[in-house]
Amino acid sequence: MTNVLENRSFVPYGDVKQAEAHEYFSDTSQATKIGDVIRMNTTGKVRATSASTPLLVVGIQASGIFSPSTATVRDTSNSEKAVAGDKILVYDDPNQVFLGKISTHALTDPYTTGSGSACFDEAGSAGQQYIASSLSTLDTFKVMGPDNNFQNGTRSTTGTNATVRCRFNPNKHIFGVVGVTS
Repeated sequence: MTNVLENRSFVPYGDVKQAEAHEYFSDTSQATKIGDVIRMNTTGKVRATSASTPLLVVGIQASGIFSPSTATVRDTSNSEKAVAGDKILVYDDPNQVFLGKISTHALTDPYTTGSGSACFDEAGSAGQQYIASSLSTLDTFKVMGPDNNFQNGTRSTTGTNATVRCRFNPNKHIFGVVGVTS
């Protein structure tokens, strides 16, 4: 078994048809892609994230950027960006589990990220985001354990480029944890 370097972002774990996505207005000048981590700004619009953007997480982008004025999806691979009024769909359930790549996976990751103040951050570019196990500024992701590689279906192992099950840190998600009491 070996881990596979795959340039892709996050996807819902399990039956994708069961994952609900909801519509949000996109902040202007965004060039986000499906699978990217999406956060809400102070005006109630959603945007991409970066290490310098300590906004609350909304979820994972589930659609391209839709322009209601032209009834088309913007081509962000060709430098087209969102304008006022554009919308995206986001998997926003705070309890949703996702599959994603991690820079380096260790058996202790579930324990390390068990605390809401020691979770891992996302890194990478639009459409190619991953969990950066060396970053813990935004405390975005809790790692649940390894899963199968996207490309060839083999089980990921500890080490670089592993595919893992993960979920958002409830302390950093805009909706917290729904339906769970402490």
